[in-house]
Amino acid sequence: GSQKQYVADLSKILELERDIQAGKYEDGLALYKTLPPELRAEKLAMVLRMQITDHLRKQLPQEFVDATTEFEKLFPGDPALDLMCLDGFVNERRFAEAQLCIERLQGFTGGDPYLNFLDGNIFMLQGGADNFAAAKEQYLQAVQQEPSFDRPYWAMVTLSLKTHDFDQTAQWLQRIQQTLHVKIRDLTTVPAYAEFVKSDAYRAWLASQPTTQPSQ
Repeated sequence: GSQKQYVADLSKILELERDIQAGKYEDGLALYKTLPPELRAEKLAMVLRMQITDHLRKQLPQEFVDATTEFEKLFPGDPALDLMCLDGFVNERRFAEAQLCIERLQGFTGGDPYLNFLDGNIFMLQGGADNFAAAKEQYLQAVQQEPSFDRPYWAMVTLSLKTHDFDQTAQWLQRIQQTLHVKIRDLTTVPAYAEFVKSDAYRAWLASQPTTQPSQ
């Protein structure tokens, strides 16, 4: 009898996963609430609940709060909670809470360049000279820890374009070419580089390129 119940409960977990994949979040939440209490408290079920309520947090904010509170109560200090909450905090521009998530995850991992990259993005989203300086520091740390990780390089390009530091733009494009072996496309066709291509830094960078520019 217990085995039959286990199989029945497992089928509901699989159905929950299918609801998430299909974007049927309200159906998934309703199904979760039909699970027996002991299964609702299982970590897998709680993770699925967190995913569902995260997608519904605008329509049903209290459901997300309840899921977060219960997860933290059942699994105190579990880094999965920070991972699941991070994107939502950023999307809601709750940057201080997002950065606390990253701080705890950094402590758990012992330091991770992808987390530095995410932290840099949050600083850049906030804008202002101090935040841009902090973003640069995070991106540089990510590059130093993992030189083959490409996203911080491109983030530095984006940051330099935002701050109109076109010498830095040219330098980071050069590093991308040399370190990551990426071929840069014709930047005159990319709107984001419109101001850069008018600069002396662009002309100097272009002069250092092969005669025929390959496409990225």
